[in-house]
Amino acid sequence: MAQIEVEQLSKTYRVPERQSGLRAALRALLRRRHTTVEAVRAISFEVREGEIVGFLGPNGAGKTTTLKMLTGLLHPSAGTARVLGHTPWRREREYLRQISLLMGQRSQLMWDLPVMDSFQVQLAVYDVPRTEGKRTLDELVELLDIRDVLGKPTRTLSLGQRMKCEIALHAAYWKYVTRRRLRGDKRGSFPLKGSNWFAVDSLDEAGWAGVLKLLQEQHRLLRETVAGFAPGRWSSAPPGSKLRYADQVIGVAFHDIYHAGQIQTLKALQRS
Repeated sequence: MAQIEVEQLSKTYRVPERQSGLRAALRALLRRRHTTVEAVRAISFEVREGEIVGFLGPNGAGKTTTLKMLTGLLHPSAGTARVLGHTPWRREREYLRQISLLMGQRSQLMWDLPVMDSFQVQLAVYDVPRTEGKRTLDELVELLDIRDVLGKPTRTLSLGQRMKCEIALHAAYWKYVTRRRLRGDKRGSFPLKGSNWFAVDSLDEAGWAGVLKLLQEQHRLLRETVAGFAPGRWSSAPPGSKLRYADQVIGVAFHDIYHAGQIQTLKALQRS
């Protein structure tokens, strides 16, 4: 069953444009010129329960814009999307309780307090029972190897440590509130080794559907689906040889999906 359904989703921005200099600035006050920027163009895909999908591509390819539309932060210019049976940009309370969006430099950790205090506040906000919350936190602390930082103020942690704590903070209430969604970001990423590999496996086995926004070199996180966003055509598409951990791939060029299917098929297309 599809948890995320996207059909012909598009987003365009109307951006003011002017030349440099005082004369151009004065002219813009009287007659402003605009240009239309197409951030996402008519993309369609599905994410089923338990799948982890990665968006791969360079800056400006439309990855973050797509995630913001799927979480209701942006209203699309055209197209439709259904997430957990809801239209995201309606921002219904029941929908918002079931999702989580983790992005770089958008921390929910309290800066001057120990990390554990932030965990306790977050669990209280989402009415997670104390016993359930403690059990889940213990699991995540071990999986992400962050026990040594729980008593330290957030401001003393490295960027990688903060991002691991952010993931634990979100996942601690996902398990109780929704059991469906994992969202991530490339900024402040950390190498997934040993127990951290197991952390991703465990979240996958718990039945969450999710989207990870990654740089091209972080593809090894994935074992299922990869959505590649590329501002160029075929030559800029994510090379199939680098996606060997995924069962299927969605390739996007100039924000248009040009391939959805097995990696072997994509390799054949790129060779032809």
